[in-house]
Amino acid sequence: MVDSSGAVVRHYSSDPVAPVREAARPPQPNFWVAVEQPLPADAGMHRVNWDLRYDALPAFTHSFEINANPGETPASPEGALVPPGAYTVVSPSTGKRITRR
Repeated sequence: MVDSSGAVVRHYSSDPVAPVREAARPPQPNFWVAVEQPLPADAGMHRVNWDLRYDALPAFTHSFEINANPGETPASPEGALVPPGAYTVVSPSTGKRITRR
């Protein structure tokens, strides 16, 4: 995802996603933690939902806020919310660009 100035705001990839180390430690049970999945690499239609956030900054440690939705609690800190505007999805394999507000 890129903003109107061309700056990258979010990366998505089909490479394997490393799990968050703290997700396997007590006190939180693992079934609450959201497990980030890589994008599918096979041919066909796929849907990706962008959470309207920048990429998360690197962190020495992560915590988990109360979400009360099994499998949907993200690791904190998360990326900041993006401001309203036009954003473009760029496909690295085809170079196709799609812009939406």
